[in-house]
Amino acid sequence: MFTTYAVKIDQGVKHRFVVGMYETEDEARHMANCATLGNANYAYVKDSAGGTLFYLETPAAAYLVRDLESVKIRALSPPSQCED
Repeated sequence: MFTTYAVKIDQGVKHRFVVGMYETEDEARHMANCATLGNANYAYVKDSAGGTLFYLETPAAAYLVRDLESVKIRALSPPSQCED
């Protein structure tokens, strides 16, 4: 099993959230990608032994765009997989 975590930093305080648990590493990585394109500053994937396998920061372009509602981003996978 693989667990995906998302971290949101608010005024210097980190808030960690479990995105979900997945059977394959690919599924877990995909959800980490979705989290960083959404509301998280970074996301990571841990395996069942507790080792971090994958770490992904929010793309730098997200920090340059202040009005994300006006930006059109094309998903690399079907949108239904990235929704809550």
